[in-house]
Amino acid sequence: MNGFLGTGATLEADLNLSIQFLMGIVLLCGMFLARKGYYRTHGVCQGSIILLNLVLIALIMLPSFRRGVVPELQSKFVESYYFLPTLHATLGTIAEMLGLYIVLRAGTNLLPKALCFKNYKIWMRAALVVWWVVIALGITTYYVWYIASVPKTVAEEIQTPPPTPKEAAVTIVNYEFQPKDLTVEVDTTVTWTNRGARHGVTADDGSFAATLKNGEVFSYIFTKPGRFPYYCQFHGEPGGPKMAGSITVVPPGQ
Repeated sequence: MNGFLGTGATLEADLNLSIQFLMGIVLLCGMFLARKGYYRTHGVCQGSIILLNLVLIALIMLPSFRRGVVPELQSKFVESYYFLPTLHATLGTIAEMLGLYIVLRAGTNLLPKALCFKNYKIWMRAALVVWWVVIALGITTYYVWYIASVPKTVAEEIQTPPPTPKEAAVTIVNYEFQPKDLTVEVDTTVTWTNRGARHGVTADDGSFAATLKNGEVFSYIFTKPGRFPYYCQFHGEPGGPKMAGSITVVPPGQ
């Protein structure tokens, strides 16, 4: 499902970005509450944000990282598309663990005495700085994944190049294959052009597969008649109702 920020990102990505930014603001408010002496309200505020972030990690960020980064992390780590979210995930984990540690120290008696600190200000300020660095990295990752290199106009984004004889085109935009179902003749080259986030083009029968970042293309020549369903391995499933399409190949003249 498309998001609400107008970038072509998923609804989950837009929600997560917005909530993360708001949580950073709330953490700053919590800091001022502590300065005013409202320590109980401060504790409830900061602790709630730490727990909410843990839920977002489990439901949105971790699944997204596993789908979009892990499969190609080893071979493409140096690319910003994979390096930035990896750095974001690493520092985010540190920030979350640090936050949980502070909450346990300040609000419970569960920690052994050897792990208890006394200077709350230093630990809390350090956690707040790390948290905002993570938010900045999250915004940068969002930009790289969903905004960088996106066509300037909507018309350019959704326009499919006119096919030439024995050639046909499919545009990947707004988490859809356009056209979703295409009929071509035998020996036609079909070219997929990605105009959005990272997507895949994978045949249900395994005859072709590709991973495309924004602006990349993939071509495949269909040499025999038949129907060839395909899907995005990140946002769909074989024969599924989600992000999927099909190529029907007919003999010449039909």
